[in-house]
Amino acid sequence: SHAQGEIVSGNPIYFPLPFQKTRQGMTEINRKYLYITIFFLFVFLVLRTIGLYPICFSDEYQYSILSRIQPLSEAHLPNYLYLKIFNWTNIFGDGFLMGARIFNIIFFCSSAFFFYKISLNYTTSHQAIWVTILSLMAPINTYTAVFMPESLYYFLFIVCMWSLLRIEPHASSSAWLLPGAVLGLNALVKPHAQLLIPAVLLYMVFLFGTLSCDCKTRLQSLFKAVILFVVGIYAIKLGLGYLLAGTAGLNLAGRAYSSIHYDFLASLPNFLHSLRGHIRGILILFGFPLLAGLYNLFFRQSDSNGLSYQRKVCLLTCLIACLMIVQVAFFTANIAGTGPYEHASRLHFRYYNFIFPFFILMSTTVIDFSSLKRKLIFYSFLIIYGLFLIYCFFVRIHPYIVSFIDCPELAAFQRSKSILFLFLTIVLILIYFLIKKKSTLSKNIYIYIILPLYFITSIIINSHTLHANAIPNIFDKTGIVISEYLTQEQKNKTIILSTNQIGAFRVLFYLDSPQASYHIIQ
Repeated sequence: SHAQGEIVSGNPIYFPLPFQKTRQGMTEINRKYLYITIFFLFVFLVLRTIGLYPICFSDEYQYSILSRIQPLSEAHLPNYLYLKIFNWTNIFGDGFLMGARIFNIIFFCSSAFFFYKISLNYTTSHQAIWVTILSLMAPINTYTAVFMPESLYYFLFIVCMWSLLRIEPHASSSAWLLPGAVLGLNALVKPHAQLLIPAVLLYMVFLFGTLSCDCKTRLQSLFKAVILFVVGIYAIKLGLGYLLAGTAGLNLAGRAYSSIHYDFLASLPNFLHSLRGHIRGILILFGFPLLAGLYNLFFRQSDSNGLSYQRKVCLLTCLIACLMIVQVAFFTANIAGTGPYEHASRLHFRYYNFIFPFFILMSTTVIDFSSLKRKLIFYSFLIIYGLFLIYCFFVRIHPYIVSFIDCPELAAFQRSKSILFLFLTIVLILIYFLIKKKSTLSKNIYIYIILPLYFITSIIINSHTLHANAIPNIFDKTGIVISEYLTQEQKNKTIILSTNQIGAFRVLFYLDSPQASYHIIQ
């Protein structure tokens, strides 16, 4: 951003004019905007959750009991770090639910600082601040309103991505201990973090493949890095798990997940059905950024010195998204039919929607058609995606089940056909602009118009859904009355009879007793 210079001893010395700002100065100003935005979003999220009754069952009931009342060694879910941290919600007394929401909002907003650091290395400072703001506006902020580990998990995931992307292949092998340790911490928040390991290992293979040395040296460097990365994960997960929960903390998946029976052949039809639903949902939401990711990975001119930061982000994001979708579809297929709400058509986006902000970041890529490799294949992708969008005009998300908690990103589209129709129409126009080689225009429309409007619409619709819980229903009233009038000993012996399983869990939430139970009347 230097305006002019003069030659002193043959060397140019640049200095900005008084009315111009250096890049560093602009970055400092952008940081101030970021802090102000985070503050206002924090206030908005707190105000949005004030006065809401519990929302998601049986999850909120389980996490409340396990974190606040039951000893960690007896927890059937191995989320020991999360349970330990949220045990501090007891300091709020009867307002523990609001305390949990404040904790969630703090963790969620804190993720913005690390995401901004990643964005600043990927794009301009102006766009970095904008995509960071968009990441906070995204529907994933819905999870701040529930007593669940999603917000803390999201924060640690962003920290893990930051620690992974900053490592170059020629760095010391010990550098991989940090992302391993962060991933180990996240595995103590949700054991699902271990599903990220295959994607990271594949990323490491590609990263070390760019080293300019002989094959033997590459393999040795890769082997050391992998060993230290895995050691970092399980030293933290098992070591800290043991300190928090004793021998129960040495179980990798916990009692609840270890009891699931997996049968690939028997679940294959359900797996393929679920996989199609996840792919359709992702392409509807983020097909445009995925085109930018494909361009970075396969159709751009090769980097002269290893992998560029942009390519590293795209590679790691796509690997995590692809492998997580496959694993989640397999999980969904195997638990289908095990409960009244477990169906093969149920889309569990919440097991991997923490990667979605990186799709937003990828959309800032400007496709340079003048240096495009394999143009015919790239244009074929554009046309195929355009035809897919036309197909979605007719089928939409049917026959898949989209719930407010499982998939807040698609909730707005499920609620309103006209919103989906408008979104698909505009993205289709952007595909046309890309075919006409107007990449910058397409990118600007997407990140400055489409995404903000879509996120604002999602905030309105999701907030409306949340505020449906501002009025207590019969189950809330029953739980509150029972909690007021029964002694703790009587609560421990209470059995809730109901025709509604979710309603029974709502009543149990207020009893604060692991011994209280329920029975469903058919």
